[in-house]
Amino acid sequence: MKNNLYSISAFFLSVLFLDESSCNRQAAASSGSRAIYPLNVGNYWVYKDSTFSEGKLVSTANDTDKIVRSGEWNGKTTFIFDDGREWFSSGDTIYQLGKQRTGAKFPSPVMMATEKESKFNSMFGGDVAVQKKIEKLSSCPENKWEPSACYKISDTCDGYMINGYGVGILREKTTECFSGNNNYITRTLINVYLQ
Repeated sequence: MKNNLYSISAFFLSVLFLDESSCNRQAAASSGSRAIYPLNVGNYWVYKDSTFSEGKLVSTANDTDKIVRSGEWNGKTTFIFDDGREWFSSGDTIYQLGKQRTGAKFPSPVMMATEKESKFNSMFGGDVAVQKKIEKLSSCPENKWEPSACYKISDTCDGYMINGYGVGILREKTTECFSGNNNYITRTLINVYLQ
C-alpha cells in the first residue's frame, strides 16, 4: 500500500511540474537562452571519476556520458544515453523516464531552473521516492565553460550534483547512503562536446 502511495504521489508531482514548467519555457524562450541541460543526439560529456573507500581514494578513471539516440514518449522527444537513461525536457525542467514493475513509464524530475530553494521527489529504482533539494548557487564552481547559472541538487545521503546551465553536470558525488562506510564516487567534468 505504501509503495502505491509513493507511485501515486510521484505521478501527481510530475504532472504538477509539467504544468508549472510551461511558465519556465516561456521565460527561457523570451530570453533566448539555452536549456538547463543541453539535450541533443551526439552530445557527450567526459568526466574524471574518483572512487573513495573508507574515505580514501582507491581509483580514478575517465568516463563518458553520451546521448546516443532519440525516442518519443507521450508526444515528447526523449533522449537516450549510452547507459540507458531516458531524459526529456519540458520548459526548464529535465525529467527522467522510469519504469515501474508493471513496465509503465512515468516521468520523474531530475533538475530544474529555479530562483529559490525548492524540494522535490525524484524516483529511484522505479518505485521509491527520494526527496531532493535544488538551489541556485550564488556563483558557479570554477570551470572553463562559464555557464550563466549553476544549480546544486542534493539528497539526504550527502550526495549532490552541480549543473551548469547550458553545459551539463559539472560535479557530482554519489554515496553509499546506508552502508555506514565512508564510500563515495565523485565526478568532475573535464570536457564537453555539444552538437
